[in-house]
Amino acid sequence: MRSLGELRCQVIACTVSDIPRFKRYFNPPPEANLTEELHIHLLQLWEHDLPNATGNQYNGMAVIAAGILTFGNLSMVDYILANLPPHRIVLDHGCGFCNLLAFRAVARLLPLPKELSNYSLWVKGSSEAKQVKNWVHEYRSHLIWNPKNEQFIVNE
Repeated sequence: MRSLGELRCQVIACTVSDIPRFKRYFNPPPEANLTEELHIHLLQLWEHDLPNATGNQYNGMAVIAAGILTFGNLSMVDYILANLPPHRIVLDHGCGFCNLLAFRAVARLLPLPKELSNYSLWVKGSSEAKQVKNWVHEYRSHLIWNPKNEQFIVNE
């Protein structure tokens, strides 16, 4: 699974797709393309879970959206930024990293200016969150996915 990269492995963990006794266990056949199978798995989770998602989804559907974002689907940024936490999330010895994973993915995959990349400040209604949303709106049509680096770049 390491070949998937750190973000995707964390998405697997945070969606509990790494626990064999769960229905959503990610267990592709050995001969399968791991990356393609994960993309399919995440899209299936998205289609299955979205109709039943209620309330703020910063640690639920936004994590699945972050996983899909790692495959270059820019529309997932809108869902993630629409589900910001109501308060700042503080990690306690690493606990709670799933609550920040979607926002860390956005900060890592988009070429945000340095002053906007502190995702721990992205809280519903904050000036930082508004600035990030404005930046995405302004640059959306210039963002293209670079499959080699697995990041978005600005194409001006």
